[in-house]
Order: sequence, then C-alpha cells, then structure tokens
Amino acid sequence: MNQLEIITLPTDPSRLAGLVEFLDTIGRSAICAPECTRFEIFAGAERDTVLVTVLWKSAADHQAAVQRPDVGAFFGGLEPFLSGAPRIEQFDAA
Repeated sequence: MNQLEIITLPTDPSRLAGLVEFLDTIGRSAICAPECTRFEIFAGAERDTVLVTVLWKSAADHQAAVQRPDVGAFFGGLEPFLSGAPRIEQFDAA
C-alpha cells in the first residue's frame, strides 16, 4: 500500500532558490531510490515555504529508505536553508 509523505520546509525567501536547487539535485538522488515512485517540489506563494511530496511504494519501504546513510546526510544538508523546524506528515493509501 502506498504512503504519501508531505514535508513542509520553512525558509527565508533569500534562501528559496538554494533550497529548491538542493532538493532538486541532492534530494532527488538521495530520496528517489527504488522505494520512491514520485518526488515533487512546490514553492509557496510567499516564497518562504517549500512543500515536498514523496510517494513511497509502502510504509515499510519508506522506513527502510530513511535508514540509509545518504538519506541521513541529505536531511543534515537541509539545515542551512531552513528558518524553522520542518513539518512532516504521512498518509497511507485508503
């Protein structure tokens, strides 16, 4: 059963372009392993928030992916771009 993860990343508008570039290159390669079927990036209208949606094949695949060292390094690399704590929500297919 698929699992959708929605990650809301608060950022300063001056860091938005760098955050989107980081997500599009490093994030896409770290997260989009065989366990991930979709990875999309959206910028908020106020330019102070980025929303990332990740569609996982299953909750188990998601949990396996986040244990990989490259994924941990990816999350550590996000910190310079953030202006607050990320919000992460997960939804299982109904």
